[in-house]
Amino acid sequence: MAGEDCNRRHGAGDDDDRISGLPDDLLRRILLRLGSTRAAARTSVLSRRWRRVWAHLPDLRLGTCDDHPGATRLDTVDSALNAYDAPAVRRLDVAMHCHGLRVRACRVATWLRFASQHRVRKLDIEVPSQTRFTLEQRWRLRLRSAGVFVALTDLHISLATMEASELGTLVSSQCPRLTNLNLLVTLAAASNVCIRSDLLRSLQIRVENVHRLQVIAPNLEVLAVSDATEAHVSAPKLNEITWDGGIAYDPRRHCFADAGRHIRLLDLGSKCVAASLLQRFDKADVLKLNLNLCDRTVRWYH
Repeated sequence: MAGEDCNRRHGAGDDDDRISGLPDDLLRRILLRLGSTRAAARTSVLSRRWRRVWAHLPDLRLGTCDDHPGATRLDTVDSALNAYDAPAVRRLDVAMHCHGLRVRACRVATWLRFASQHRVRKLDIEVPSQTRFTLEQRWRLRLRSAGVFVALTDLHISLATMEASELGTLVSSQCPRLTNLNLLVTLAAASNVCIRSDLLRSLQIRVENVHRLQVIAPNLEVLAVSDATEAHVSAPKLNEITWDGGIAYDPRRHCFADAGRHIRLLDLGSKCVAASLLQRFDKADVLKLNLNLCDRTVRWYH
């Protein structure tokens, strides 16, 4: 039995070469350098020794570098996830860069279930803006059926439509270890959103169709907000703030309830520079202002 394992490990029975004789861990490091899971899977044609190496990669990057047409690309993503052998995934990226592509919610649901079942730590699901308007009108990103993401620490969801209640549940209940969250989503109906987390450290958020955004995160240190009509943030450790978009800070509608008066970074977009936000803090170690002068954006640091 030990001899069989040794033969399998060193590619006995195939046309041996120095690369195929390397340990599995080192081969996986080589395949990760390719930057695409599909490209890594193509190495299976080299020999039987390479057939299942890609299926144990810690990082899965699907869709971004593929050259298949849209529908075939979706099938390729599903096939790769079905063929994956390792019990856990460190990172899962699914990015659909294909003009005119239609993505059904039920298909995205299978990707989310895979992430939950394989204890994904970093999850990035992206539909680029150029394809957003070709999505089916009733397309929704539904998360309740995906289960609990017990190991997930980093989550990026871009250009999806969600229910406000599911968004709140995702952060507070389904992702108990979440520390970094990046959201660019639209609510299915105009609603209030409450994000509550004891572990969250970094939050980048742009939610369209929201009445009031509430963030309760005692360990939050970095916050980036775009186009928040009304926002109430409770984050005593807040140390970096980026305020962007077309809605300027208004102390009557935007509140940093228990943030300190001294922060490390204050970054203000060109359309929302407001004296009231500058006055909210006594000191900022780094101040960044994006100023639009004569249709030219000038970035100023202090």
